[in-house]
Amino acid sequence: MGNAYWFDEGTITIDDPDGVETLTVAGFQGLTVEAAYENLMQLYTADSVFIESQKQANHLINVTIDFSKWDSDTAEYWLGGGAAASESTDTSDPALFNVTAVSTAADGSVQRTIEVENVTFDSFPMIDGTQGEYEQYNLTGVGEKITNLSTA
Repeated sequence: MGNAYWFDEGTITIDDPDGVETLTVAGFQGLTVEAAYENLMQLYTADSVFIESQKQANHLINVTIDFSKWDSDTAEYWLGGGAAASESTDTSDPALFNVTAVSTAADGSVQRTIEVENVTFDSFPMIDGTQGEYEQYNLTGVGEKITNLSTA
């Protein structure tokens, strides 16, 4: 039987792949990690209405993070294509991030961990605010693979 998880009881960290630096993005409001295949093909033949064969290709991990606080080091790392920079950098190499989330079951009995490797974010919000409200941010990216999905 599965466990119910209380999202407010857990942690999310974002690190550079070399493990040199933990990048601070805080005030998390939400996290979605979704494994997908970009292409799922079915083969049908003229002599049957049933699927003859199926194949999948282009595995990817969609990652969406909603948050309200972040350290400017995170944006600088993104601007620099994986190195700290206070301005846009002329590079074709994207900044890579590893995302780890640990959620605690509602009854406190187990913790679920998921780790996503080499996540790229095609855009990074620098300012997103409205008068009279807290700033809210959203990062949407694609990871190469899930390297750990476990409960302990």
